[in-house]
Amino acid sequence: ILLPLTLAIQSGGTTTEVFEVPFDAEVQRLNFMSRNEAGNADVSFVDSATYLLHIEVIHRGGLFASHSPGDVVVTNSTAGDTLSYGLTARGFVGLFFGGGHEIHVRVNRALSVSLDLQTTTGGIAVDIPPSAQVRSVTATVVTGSVSVDTDALTINTIFFIVVVLMP
Repeated sequence: ILLPLTLAIQSGGTTTEVFEVPFDAEVQRLNFMSRNEAGNADVSFVDSATYLLHIEVIHRGGLFASHSPGDVVVTNSTAGDTLSYGLTARGFVGLFFGGGHEIHVRVNRALSVSLDLQTTTGGIAVDIPPSAQVRSVTATVVTGSVSVDTDALTINTIFFIVVVLMP
């Protein structure tokens, strides 16, 4: 009786948090930084008259998946025509049954963008259309994968850092 009760108490459902920066015609540049301790992140570019940045963070449920206030922290500031936005998602690194986060980022296609993306366990996927203005992409993965799909004419800098830890 105690084991099923303990597992039920320690398990959690899947929930979603949404973060959005409303459209502002004065903002022309985005510096975006994401740190995800456990899970995947994807970035795509969209036409939008309502927002500059739209982020969905899905807290995956599961055994021992407890999500608490503060496991996802966002910061944002604007200086002149540049929006700087940071997102940090904490999770159970290395526990496949411990939940984690799926981060879906939608960037307004009109912005000139610099991306700095990290995940400890998971993957990073970036889809850059021809009309996107991407200044740089830095993708760091400890165990997982990186995928950048682009038909863009110009990207100034792309860095991939993939570290695979083997026992």
